[in-house]
Amino acid sequence: MTLTAAILLITSALTHAGWNCFSKTDYPSTASFLLANIFGTLLVLPLLIYGRDQVIDIVFRLWPLLLLTGFFQALYFSGLAYAYRRGELSVAYPLARSLPALMVTMVAFLSGQGGSVGNAVLVGIALIIAGGFLIPLQSFRDFSLHRYGSIAIFAAAVAAAGTAGYSLTDDYALDLIRGNRTVSLRENFLIAFYYIGLQQMTTIFWQALAVLPNKRERDLFRKQIARPGSSLVKGTGILVTYALVLISMGYVTNVSYVVAFRQLSIPIGLILGMLFLKEIAYRPKIAAVVLLFAGVVLVGLG
Repeated sequence: MTLTAAILLITSALTHAGWNCFSKTDYPSTASFLLANIFGTLLVLPLLIYGRDQVIDIVFRLWPLLLLTGFFQALYFSGLAYAYRRGELSVAYPLARSLPALMVTMVAFLSGQGGSVGNAVLVGIALIIAGGFLIPLQSFRDFSLHRYGSIAIFAAAVAAAGTAGYSLTDDYALDLIRGNRTVSLRENFLIAFYYIGLQQMTTIFWQALAVLPNKRERDLFRKQIARPGSSLVKGTGILVTYALVLISMGYVTNVSYVVAFRQLSIPIGLILGMLFLKEIAYRPKIAAVVLLFAGVVLVGLG
């Protein structure tokens, strides 16, 4: 991995954990994430206009995949909103961040596309499962089944499923866009932003379907419009974070390093929850974050 890729991914991890922490403080809801994605789309709109011929071609060729990735993104944001509204950032964020690696690996294995599973991946899966069991606990003697039945834990798992879904869809879609050819860094940059912009548009479509019929979400949306600054911050964070990841892929020889390196945001999320949200760092929670981080890295590199 080059120094450029490392800098891009460290910045991405910081911005990802940052906008998630900010979302937790801003009464998270589907409506707030809808407005954030609208702002993110507006930011990338000039590039979509600039590359309109290629953008139109992508739409005609891949519209089913764009709708699918938008659905999974909307599922991710809705799960995240409920998880943050009902639970702690330092619990929901590490789960939502680490479980997708487990889900993607299992899907690849069950579909016969994962090849042979190495010992490192098996150890990583075991660590993720162990971390998932520990993170809701306040002490190591505090084990009880009701700890795992909270809405926050379920919502974090829904968010993780959304992440796994759009990750698999995006990987397939971007391979189709690039074709069997090597693209320049400039073209890689433009393709990344074209795709993100289109993805955000379909995400907005699905989110609007969830917000419009719901009076409470409509009221929240109106309140967010009255004070749009927070949504603009979140929208910028969402756009920048994913763009940095896609751009960094042009500076690595193995995309697994990107997947593993991104997990720096897991301990960062724990630290931000402690510093800014005054969440208590119970010992099982710290141990869980260490296990989740190590597990995801092993799965990514394995």
